[in-house]
Amino acid sequence: MLKNRSGQFVYFSMLSALSGSPLTGLSGLISGRKSLDGLSGMITLSGNIIELGGGSYRANLFDFDTNGDQVGYLFTGASAAVPVQYQFDMIDGNGSGNIWLASGATVTVPKASISGVIANSGLFV
Repeated sequence: MLKNRSGQFVYFSMLSALSGSPLTGLSGLISGRKSLDGLSGMITLSGNIIELGGGSYRANLFDFDTNGDQVGYLFTGASAAVPVQYQFDMIDGNGSGNIWLASGATVTVPKASISGVIANSGLFV
């Protein structure tokens, strides 16, 4: 996940703690919370949560929801739903990238300068 970037998503399923079956129709009943770098308690997500169908849901994230180096997300729902938790190490989308040479050396270059992998050259992006 990219740090400070809107338009990213967290996908998850809500399952019944009683039967293990997928729970549908919970979009308005799911609480999405986040913890940024372990410094904040679990605070409410800025983005909304929608059902994709069959008990699958998607949290739509704003940049405030991804503003940390490590971000934890917790989703809880009604109807005895099993809580779902995720932890992400965020990547600075505006930072530099690394190229690892076959010799083991690492070269850091501006991200805009990285265009892909050169086949059979020992360069990995």
